[in-house]
Amino acid sequence: MMLAQRQKMLESGRLSFYAEEFADLSDGRRLILKDDRGWSSGPVNSWKSANGRELTKAAILMLGPGDDELWMEWVVERLRFLGIDVDPVSVHAAPFRVEFGPRVQRELRQRKPGR
Repeated sequence: MMLAQRQKMLESGRLSFYAEEFADLSDGRRLILKDDRGWSSGPVNSWKSANGRELTKAAILMLGPGDDELWMEWVVERLRFLGIDVDPVSVHAAPFRVEFGPRVQRELRQRKPGR
């Protein structure tokens, strides 16, 4: 289902994003918490005006924790479901950050400075 959804977004002619939510563990592992999120905005040629700051803001708006307390509780429950004995305090202390995947990084690098 998710592959079909991603293909549909790619064929739409719109600038499309696929997102994963993950947790970086203290032992160096990265666990995927969710990988069923994505959104589209503007035509594909929007890359000409896109920048990292705007894309980060859009990602936080689309995926951000919203109600911080409920989101943190969900993260703790999800990690425990995945077999990780986690201290809720450490989850609350962890940063929420946006990382761009290879495709977005490549597109942003290809743009000329000042454009």
